[in-house]
Amino acid sequence: CKDSNATTPAIIFFAAGIALQIISEIVKSTPESKPHLIFTLPIFPVLALLFLASFHWMARLFGSREKFYNFFRPLGITLLFDIAAVFIPMFPSPFSIVFSLLFGIWGLMVILFIIREAYQVSLGKSIGILLTALLSFMAMVVILFLIILVIMFISGIGQFPAFPK
Repeated sequence: CKDSNATTPAIIFFAAGIALQIISEIVKSTPESKPHLIFTLPIFPVLALLFLASFHWMARLFGSREKFYNFFRPLGITLLFDIAAVFIPMFPSPFSIVFSLLFGIWGLMVILFIIREAYQVSLGKSIGILLTALLSFMAMVVILFLIILVIMFISGIGQFPAFPK
């Protein structure tokens, strides 16, 4: 998508998706988990940006020279439809797992199509970009989780209560 008019709506939908994810985490949290929100809530924007960046980095590794906005604009616009997926876990039912799975599969297919079109690569390279980006993102999440865990234990928030004798 080379239409620069799509940038502002993409940014708005991207920010709205992050805001709704944060709100859903606050609503789902228990009183015991409230102190942990201090560390977890700021992570959502970081994770979202790392998620987007991982696709762009992998596209570069696969030989594309297209700009990041060519990927971000259509993806940001499609986030309007993914915002509904934020509300599914808030209302648990037997169908929520099915809906979450369907939204996840749909989201991956949309991302695959956007990668192919935005970065002007073949379907095979698009699949490679998608898989390597997801793997690299998972590695970044694990590293970020370990860093947060260390910070929480150093600060005392993550300390376990003493076991009774």
